[in-house]
Amino acid sequence: MISPERLRLHPFFGDLTPDQLNALAMLADTVAYPKDTVIFQVGAPAKTIYLLEKGCVELYYESFDPVFKPELRRQYLIGEVNPGEVFGVSALIEPYKFTSVAATATPCQMVEIDAEKLRALSDNFPELMCVLSKQIIHTLMERLHYTRIQLAAERAP
Repeated sequence: MISPERLRLHPFFGDLTPDQLNALAMLADTVAYPKDTVIFQVGAPAKTIYLLEKGCVELYYESFDPVFKPELRRQYLIGEVNPGEVFGVSALIEPYKFTSVAATATPCQMVEIDAEKLRALSDNFPELMCVLSKQIIHTLMERLHYTRIQLAAERAP
């Protein structure tokens, strides 16, 4: 459990009511990761949503053909998560599987929130998922924009 005030400081959770923040804080813990730690892989069950407090996490898209050419596995940097940003939002979107690789670029401290319990919490607070969905969409649009910039830079002469 963490203090609700820590969550309130971050825009992703800024529109939640005090009761929602209190309930959400009960599902959260602080965790530290050393540099070069893989937090999750593509296709892994998404059971946690993360709020980065210190450090930097890089997100990668992984391209490979496990059947015909497994040796051609490549990772492409598609984004960077900085303090105050949320990642792992796939934990709140069906089919609840991660769509990227997340790895620490520096030592990191983050808040981890149990997404299964968060989804269950929406039974008590129906408007909670509506508020969080707006933030998830905003986060995904920012990541899409960043990915488009990366793609354009790759294709530039």
